[in-house]
Amino acid sequence: MLRKEERVKKNIIFYFLLLGIFSLVLLWGDSFAQTSRMGLQNSPQTQEFKERQQKKMQDYLANFERENKEFVKTLEGMSREQKILAVKDFISKQYEKNCAFRKKMYEEQRSFIKKQLNKNPNMPKMMKERMLARIDEDYNELKDFHAKKIEEDMEFLDNLLKDSSIDGQELNNKLQEFFKGQKLDAQNFLNRQQRRYHNPSGSLNYDRDSSM
Repeated sequence: MLRKEERVKKNIIFYFLLLGIFSLVLLWGDSFAQTSRMGLQNSPQTQEFKERQQKKMQDYLANFERENKEFVKTLEGMSREQKILAVKDFISKQYEKNCAFRKKMYEEQRSFIKKQLNKNPNMPKMMKERMLARIDEDYNELKDFHAKKIEEDMEFLDNLLKDSSIDGQELNNKLQEFFKGQKLDAQNFLNRQQRRYHNPSGSLNYDRDSSM
C-alpha cells in the first residue's frame, strides 16, 4: 500500500495532467473551428491548409505530452509544498506557450480565410467582414476565457499552499473536484461557441462560386 505522501503526489500529478488536457481542449477547439464552420467550400486549397494546421497541432501535442512526462519525473522526492509550487511554475510556463501557439494558429487561419473570401466576387463585402469579425470575436473570447481559467488555477493552488491542513484524501478530493470542474467549464464554453454555427438564425453561409 502506498504511503500517504506517495498517494498525494500521484493525485497531484494526475489532476495536473487533467489540467493539461483542459488547456488543450481550448487549444484544439480554436485551431480548426473556422475553416469548417464559416461556410467555406471544402476546396483542395482549404483541405491542404487544414491538413498543414493539423500536422502542426499534432507536433505541438506530442511535444506537450513529452514535456509533461519529463516534468512529472522532476517531482520525485519533493514535499507537498514543493510539488505544488513546481506545478504552479510549470502551468504558468505552459500557459504562455499555449497562448503564443494559439495566436500563431489564429493569425494563420484568419489570413488564409481572408484570401479565400477575397477570391469570391459574389460575396458582399459586408458578409466577408462579418465572417472575419466572427473569427476575431471567437479568438478573443477564447483568449479571455483561458486567461480567467489560469487565474483560477493559480488561486486554487495558492489556497492549497496556505492551508497545510488540507492533506490526504481531503486534498485528493479537492484536486479532483476543482480540475474536473475546469475541464467541464472548457467543454461547455466550446460547445457554446460551436452552437453559433448550427443556429439557422445566426448562419453565416452564403452562396459561392467554384473559385472557392
